[in-house]
Amino acid sequence: MSLKTRTIIGNEISRFKILTGLPLEFLLSHAGISQRTWYEWFERQGVETKHNNNIPKNYYLTPEEEQAIIAYFVGNPLKGYRILCYEMIDKKT
Repeated sequence: MSLKTRTIIGNEISRFKILTGLPLEFLLSHAGISQRTWYEWFERQGVETKHNNNIPKNYYLTPEEEQAIIAYFVGNPLKGYRILCYEMIDKKT
């Protein structure tokens, strides 16, 4: 969730708490936000959420490997993907 959206939600829930006098837990439950999420947002006020999914892993294919796979497929267009996979594994050694 973006920082802007999180800020708007936080401000609205705080505003409703002041206007109505209802407990925070009640407002959060009706908004579908867990207390844990609320307090995590509170600790990260003003900080954009950063995800770990853009970190390359050691098992990702390199661009050279991708090009080698494509070239092998283009050279063997009549074979299925399973046969091509096993042939590439066998030829690797």
